[in-house]
Amino acid sequence: MLFSAAATVTILVPVGVALGLSAPTLIAFYRRPNAVFFLPTYGTLLAAVSFDSTGTTKIGKYLVNHSFMRPGVVAVVASILIGLALNAVYASGG
Repeated sequence: MLFSAAATVTILVPVGVALGLSAPTLIAFYRRPNAVFFLPTYGTLLAAVSFDSTGTTKIGKYLVNHSFMRPGVVAVVASILIGLALNAVYASGG
């Protein structure tokens, strides 16, 4: 897993092209490589935890149960679904 979405896209887009995925489909999945929220090691995530004086932003007992997990998953899933819906509209010509 890479911490750079741009590096991940650079690696995976040629794989998608080799698999025969269309350009609109690849664009729909463009948001998917953004998984910097999954492991809380990115500087801005750690800073948010450190600066939160209310204590609501935290990293849990396990590495993958932190405050950014649910919003990150919702954002990625929603953006993929919206991208696929737009792809369907584009493919239908309307």
